Amino acid sequence: MVDRCHNPENPAYKDYGKRGITVCSEWREDYMAFLNYMGKRPSHLHTLDRKDNSGRYEPGNVHWANMKVQSNNRRSNRLITIQGVTKTAQQWIETYPHLKGARHIVSQRLKRKWSEEKAILTPVRVKRR
Repeated sequence: MVDRCHNPENPAYKDYGKRGITVCSEWREDYMAFLNYMGKRPSHLHTLDRKDNSGRYEPGNVHWANMKVQSNNRRSNRLITIQGVTKTAQQWIETYPHLKGARHIVSQRLKRKWSEEKAILTPVRVKRR
């Protein structure tokens, strides 16, 4: 965390420090302060995640998360708002059973300029043989 935010030689620096992501001085200077706040990593499946991925590593903006949670918090995700609720495309797909296994169909609909609401709420037609 500290190295990728504060060491320009770190390969990940371009995605962290160069973007202005920093570690609060308390944690940067005192690992025990970080450990006391966060606690030990719950399992090898968990990594440190920032709730606001443009924000810094500081109390209130970090938590332990599994890869599914982390993948929904990427900058590259498309956020879709339907009836005032905002989720990633993948989260919407998981919400509606009619979209199970249809991620590519939703993606194509959005590329064809369907409205976000129509792309998510329109049932997927099953081709019959």
